[in-house]
Amino acid sequence: MEYEKPFAPALASWGMSILPKHLLETYEDISKSPLNKEHPIGTGPYKFVEWKPGERVVFDANPDYFEGRPYLQRVVTRVIPDQATLFLELKSGGIDSMNLTPLQYTRQTETDEFRKSYNKFRYTAFNYTYLGFRLSHPFFKDKKVRQGIACAIRKKELVDGVLFGLGQEAIGPYKPGTWVYNPDVPKFPYDPERAKRLLAEAGWKPGTDGTLEKGGQPFRFTVLTNAGNESRSKTAAILQQHLAAVGIRMEIRTVEWAAFINEFIDKRKFDAVILGWSITPDPDQYDIWSSKKTGPKELNFVGYSNPEVDRLLEEGRRTFDIEKRKKAYFRIQEILAEEQPYVFLYVPDSLPAVHRRIHGIEPAPIGIAYNFIRWYVPKGQQKYTSFQK
Repeated sequence: MEYEKPFAPALASWGMSILPKHLLETYEDISKSPLNKEHPIGTGPYKFVEWKPGERVVFDANPDYFEGRPYLQRVVTRVIPDQATLFLELKSGGIDSMNLTPLQYTRQTETDEFRKSYNKFRYTAFNYTYLGFRLSHPFFKDKKVRQGIACAIRKKELVDGVLFGLGQEAIGPYKPGTWVYNPDVPKFPYDPERAKRLLAEAGWKPGTDGTLEKGGQPFRFTVLTNAGNESRSKTAAILQQHLAAVGIRMEIRTVEWAAFINEFIDKRKFDAVILGWSITPDPDQYDIWSSKKTGPKELNFVGYSNPEVDRLLEEGRRTFDIEKRKKAYFRIQEILAEEQPYVFLYVPDSLPAVHRRIHGIEPAPIGIAYNFIRWYVPKGQQKYTSFQK
């Protein structure tokens, strides 16, 4: 049997964290190793079969997996960037599972026909959406500016308008309710008057048309986000209104994903971005926040640097003592909340839909993919009996 879906969240944790030395030692640059794309080898429950860029990735069950052979023989992860096309594929039976948008979850799937074929699930996702600043930009170097922008944003409106209430406001980079989440960090809630005061303290005063100015320069910037993501586009439109109310003029530009990453993010050619991070249950976010990770194609592309955060990141990843880790990560969250290199906007609910012929799904606080190796399709309901490359 074959399990097709556009994104396999369980596969993210089945990556190549343990790599074979004998296949790597001849390559100084891992990106040039055939393990990187041509012949990846891992230790998870599925083995790599095929990768067609922009189309699909195929995996077969690993009979030697330490927890036992997965029940589903084959997993096909399809690449379908457009949400509308993806949803049509789901309804037509071209895929077996997808993460629904809030609109799809609340309105477009509330039919007897859909319920007959699919189960829907809802739980807090391991990801968040943020407004990130290029910190070398002269407008965003002062943390009072970033704090002022945070106070200008009504996050509840984003949760209600973008997520249809299916999510919650974010205050940091961790999932609410988990052991690492710190709820007691400095807060910059929606307060337009406080926003104006903070911006004024940073030297920004209203000009003749109401736009903030400093040294004769108006506060105008462009926010970038990726094309085809309806939630981020709506987020940008709402933020544009919020910032205009305090005198900041924000233009919106959407760019196709490959160009967005290669031409803007990697080359640091942006003022600000609206993006999201998917996070793992382990709290190590060294690659995102360490000052050593600001180089080309690295993940600290906003250029954040704080010596205390660097030290705490090292402490957190070098010990198994959960209390020591918790102390380090709680302090990191306090610093990030104070400095606002990102304005953490919202944590969405994960809204997967899975075809009813797939059994063995047991929802838990961590989601549904944790026991993916025990999902199965009864013999009488199997669609795929042979595989063709």
